[in-house]
This record gives sequence, structure tokens and C-alpha cells, in this order.
Amino acid sequence: MMITNLRTVLYLCAVILSVTACSQKKKDALAVQKAEIALRYDIPAPKAISESEKQKLHDQSKHFYDTVLVPSAFNGGIIVAKGGNIIFEKYRGSVNLDGADSINAFTPMHIASITKTFTSMAVLKLQEEGKLNIQDTLTNFFPSFNYPNVTVKNLLSNRSGLPNYVYFMEKAGWNPDSLITNKNVLDWLINKKGEIKDIIPPDRKFTYCNTNFALLALIIEKVSCMSYPAYMKKYIFDPMGMKNTFVHHLGNSLVRAKSFDWKGREIPDNFLDHVYGDKNIYST
Repeated sequence: MMITNLRTVLYLCAVILSVTACSQKKKDALAVQKAEIALRYDIPAPKAISESEKQKLHDQSKHFYDTVLVPSAFNGGIIVAKGGNIIFEKYRGSVNLDGADSINAFTPMHIASITKTFTSMAVLKLQEEGKLNIQDTLTNFFPSFNYPNVTVKNLLSNRSGLPNYVYFMEKAGWNPDSLITNKNVLDWLINKKGEIKDIIPPDRKFTYCNTNFALLALIIEKVSCMSYPAYMKKYIFDPMGMKNTFVHHLGNSLVRAKSFDWKGREIPDNFLDHVYGDKNIYST
């Protein structure tokens, strides 16, 4: 009788533990769901636009598309919008110039330096959250950075006076057979400073420079404790519903559309093409 009762008690304990575990899993899943909802951004509703204006803009856009883009063998996508209203949308050509994989609304293509606006957005988001201040100097993040008084704001506004890695890395002896990373850019700025020309004191003048945004990507990684691609996906792309947008890196080379020159020749990757923050976001 005692053995039977003991078995019953053990069975009931097991049931209680199982129910408790299931309940905890549901609570955990609900917490994750709430966190995901909290991350989402409310996209503003389109502004009112009259049908006559919409038709006029559509006709003008279509005329441009038919008379300028189509005769030039345009290969890509175009959207014209006003106040959140899509006026004209058209896709033409293919991902590969042999005709495979037609371009459509879900085809991610390299948006090149428009990436810089997303990097800036991420930095300002971190400032809003109190995780950095754009007046911070880079030594706050990289203690060995030996360019005095360069601030995050200087990077954002292209007034850092830093040289462009697109040019100085190779001049300073980088082997073009090896890929450059963001960390390489930082290390060479620090370690090769004596060999680098065209360094200007910060905040003297505007100079458009990819180095600024390669460093901003490193700052995002340092502050968030996440990789730049992972941070952008979690806090920018996913909350905005950008399901076909990603940061290109070595691990996802096969999913991106290739680039071609004006003669239709594929542009191969080179040693500069794997630095992100200044470029390498692919989107629709």
C-alpha cells in the first residue's frame, strides 16, 4: 500500500513538473513575442493624394520609363512614390544577364553608399537609448586610436579628416589578394599612421570618406556586443518589415545579386568589397 502511494505521489510530482515546465515555456514564448512586437516600428499611413495628381504622376513616370530606361536596356527595378503612395512600379531584366532569375519586387540588390544612411540611423538609435553620445571621441571605443579629438559626430558628418581606406590601404602595402575587414581598416589607421598621407585635423572641412562609416560599423558592434549584420537585422530591418534586406558578408555571398558594368560584364569581388557600414547592404 505504501509503495502504491509512493508511486502515486511520484507520478503527481512528475505531472506538476511537466505542467510547470509547459507553463514556463509559454511564458518564455510570450515574453519573446512581446519583445518582438516592442521592436516593430509603426509605419505611417500614406498621405492623401487626389486621383488626378496620382494619374498625372503615373503617366509622367511611365513616359520616362518607356522612353529613357527601356531603350537603354535598363536591368533593375523602379518605384516612384509620393507621401507613401506608390505611383509607379516596374521591374525589368534578370539577376543574371543570361536571363535566369527575373528581377522582381523581392530581388535584393546592392544599394552601395545608401548603406551609410542606415549606419547613421543605427548610431543615432544607440544614442537615443543612451548607449553612446555622438560627441564621444573614438578613444572611448578604441583606446589605442591615435587620431586626437575625432568624434562620432565627425564620422557621421564626414568631417573626421581621416584618409579613405579605399585608397590608403593598398598604398600602405596591403596585399590586394587578401580581403580587407573593418578591423583591418582600424588596425592600419593606428599602426601605419606614419606612412599615411592626407590626414587632416578633425572638423576642418567636409571630405566624403568611406573610412568614417567602416569605423561607425565597428562602434555599433562595440556598443551593442553584436555583429553589424546581426544588429541591423534585429533592430532595423526586421522591425521595419524589410524581409529581403541584409548586410552582405562572406557567409551569404550566394544569395546576393551580382553586379555588372555598362558593357554587361560581371564585376568580380575585390579586396575592398567585404568592408561594411559604408556599403554592402542589399535591398529591394
